[in-house]
Amino acid sequence: MIGTHTSTTGVMAFMKYVTPYSGKEVPEGWLESYESVAKAEKWSASQMLECVGLKLKKKAKDWFSNLTGEAKPKSWERFLTLFLEEFSTEDHQNTIAKLYLGRQKKGEKLKSYFTRYYKCLKKHETAVKREVAIRYASSGRQAQQASYS
Repeated sequence: MIGTHTSTTGVMAFMKYVTPYSGKEVPEGWLESYESVAKAEKWSASQMLECVGLKLKKKAKDWFSNLTGEAKPKSWERFLTLFLEEFSTEDHQNTIAKLYLGRQKKGEKLKSYFTRYYKCLKKHETAVKREVAIRYASSGRQAQQASYS
């Protein structure tokens, strides 16, 4: 069921432009398409999460339907992580893990952190879309900032 903050008209336009994802397609490409259309409709991250199930089918729909309780993502960022872990190739999953686990070291300058992160990304840039890598770099920085507070 679609929540009250996502209009039926916006969902209908959205459905027209995004192809369903079954689990066989390249997950990063599908996510890029989904996010592009959602942004064009001026959807928030919570709206994207709310409606993503409408565009999943077969294996992907089964996977998403089985995410219940604590396993169910409560943010778009968490959905992205779970989705890519589930549907990416093993090489991509290893790359994402490296990028996700990369954290700014205590006392490390921001420029040094991003240089180190960028070197890792350059080694694997065919496996990871730049937007996904930027999210992980930002989360590593934010996590480190929180631990300094």
